[in-house]
Amino acid sequence: IYMNSLYNKFRYFNPPVLIYLIPPSLITGPFLPDLLLTITGIFFLIKIVYEKKLFYFNNIFTKLFLFFYSIIILSSFLSGDILFSLESSLFYFRYLFFCIAIYYCIERYNNFLKKVFQSFFITCIFIIFDSYFQWYFGYNILGWNIHTQTRLTSFFGEEMILGSFFSRIIPIMFMCYIIHKKNINNRNIIFILGFTLLVIALVFRSGERAALGYVLIFYFYLLFIFKKNIIITFTSFILLISLSLSIIYFNQTKNRVIYYVLVICFYTF
Repeated sequence: IYMNSLYNKFRYFNPPVLIYLIPPSLITGPFLPDLLLTITGIFFLIKIVYEKKLFYFNNIFTKLFLFFYSIIILSSFLSGDILFSLESSLFYFRYLFFCIAIYYCIERYNNFLKKVFQSFFITCIFIIFDSYFQWYFGYNILGWNIHTQTRLTSFFGEEMILGSFFSRIIPIMFMCYIIHKKNINNRNIIFILGFTLLVIALVFRSGERAALGYVLIFYFYLLFIFKKNIIITFTSFILLISLSLSIIYFNQTKNRVIYYVLVICFYTF
């Protein structure tokens, strides 16, 4: 009875709406995205239990996740500070519900991946504009100055995570785009590679070496999957080298990132 009542309250709720809100919420910090993720997982769990579609959990991903979850819980109990360790591991299972909710939405809702891409894209455009504004003027549209006068932070303020944000968001965004499009033409390839180059410049300017490594690896991966379009990929690679050399020459953070650029290029090719 309680489950029926709970389901009736949310039966007209559209689960993807919360997922579409996650990309812009990332700007605000970890609390709001995590809250949206958790609520999405709860709604999904209520929905499949009521509709008796528990087969969504009967797959290899769920089994591997539960195995991994068991290991981290066991590790928490074996740690020196059990309560502190459990704070981060005990509720890790919520990611299982969220991941399967994503799969459910892909299967049940038309253009779900397209709308997820659009949400990521609008968020990235907003941050890219603000970041270049901060790069040029020395402060962003909110009046926040460049951190230590050398590293871009945009809306993240004193948290120097701009590069980390892009290095993790861009691969997800374009994978959604590529899977949705299915057939990628030259215009799509130019758009993907060109947009990624804009982001690489900002990641470089953020001074985050690990983030730069991640985004360059993703960029070379794009060059690999688009290798049949030789002219576009070759031109894009030349632009990357030119962009990297220009930023290294003019950027005050060059000592932090020049080694990463050279190492990644060397090991990739």
